[in-house]
Amino acid sequence: MNIYSPGFDPSCLDMVMRQRDFVIYYNEQPLLTKGGNEVSHTNDRFLRNLLTEIQLREQIHPAGIDLYSLFEFLHDEVNNATDPFAEKLNMLLEEDAFIQLKRKTAPVSEVAEMKIPDPGALSTLVNLHYWNNANLLQALNAFIGEQIHKLEENDDIQNPLEVLIGDMYNQASREVKASIRMLSSIHGSQITLPMLLVMGWITPGEYCKGILSHKSRTSPALRLYEQYNATLAEANSVREFLASIAENQLPEHGLDSFLKSGEGDFLEFKSTLRWDLRAGKTNQAVERACLKTISAFLNTNGGVLLIGVRDDGTFEGIESDRFPNEDKFLLHLWTLIRTCLGRDVSPHILTRLEKGGDKTICVVRCARSNRPVFLRQPGFNEEFYIRVGPGSAAMDISEALKYIADHFTG
Repeated sequence: MNIYSPGFDPSCLDMVMRQRDFVIYYNEQPLLTKGGNEVSHTNDRFLRNLLTEIQLREQIHPAGIDLYSLFEFLHDEVNNATDPFAEKLNMLLEEDAFIQLKRKTAPVSEVAEMKIPDPGALSTLVNLHYWNNANLLQALNAFIGEQIHKLEENDDIQNPLEVLIGDMYNQASREVKASIRMLSSIHGSQITLPMLLVMGWITPGEYCKGILSHKSRTSPALRLYEQYNATLAEANSVREFLASIAENQLPEHGLDSFLKSGEGDFLEFKSTLRWDLRAGKTNQAVERACLKTISAFLNTNGGVLLIGVRDDGTFEGIESDRFPNEDKFLLHLWTLIRTCLGRDVSPHILTRLEKGGDKTICVVRCARSNRPVFLRQPGFNEEFYIRVGPGSAAMDISEALKYIADHFTG
């Protein structure tokens, strides 16, 4: 199933955590791109952004640029073995209107600040964007100034600007290449302007006005205001795509990294799962402490619980819980999760065992749930927890209702 399939219903979407990534599910199967690839990523925050973007796609032009179209292009096109864009890079650079504009004002090899181009050589409409072109040339000069050292030993290069931009593209990440290629394809913006935008040298507004300056020379009747707003929205989508996909709330850390970072919003330590170290016996209150943390992570922004680690970061080990073996420990943990938090939270929780010296530590990774999770443990009152700083806090009924209304949809 993909979003273009007949009868597609966005309300059937869910996000599930797997061993090494997250995936958007449609009913009980992974959602697929048009090219047949799973809609998955290691970044849970980005994937939640993507899920909500899909739900709003009816309000987005189908041929435009948004988070989902960029993601789909990345997985269906950029991940292919060959890059047709790279193959025609030299042609794109030779035909690039912005490079031609720069050549009219000074030699390409010149790194000093450019003079303002002669407005008499431009059409009337381009004059409206005259100052923006000066801004773009200034940004391009700043880019050259920072990168020119790469060519210091190659003074005989005829077109250093094209070489710099070409090298920058070839060394870029897959996400950056996807953004540049989509901008170039949809807006006809070739390569220099998309490169300056995605690398942060120009603003989305400057990018849009640069495109309109060029288009207005051959299309005097161009409806500038409408074109500007539509293009600006798409340029902002590219910047959002690159910003959100770069972050990861739940990276794959080893124990050393977790222990160095210490307890906080997304990390908590518990010495044991069920064994009361002071009383020397099992205790449901100890179990509840772990369940509170897991439910709070599920209700907030996810996080990691380490069972078998003391508050000071030293190892206690799950051996102190006195289970016959590791399988029995995990079975007991998952029985608690399913009976006290609900069977449907399982896709949002991942457990694994790691060795810390001669001790065994249980790593419980939680993604944010798509529905509110209540802790219903026999012998205790039903409660709703969220993460507040390095701890888990219970909310009263009115607070919980407001939080749920603000943070959960559907």
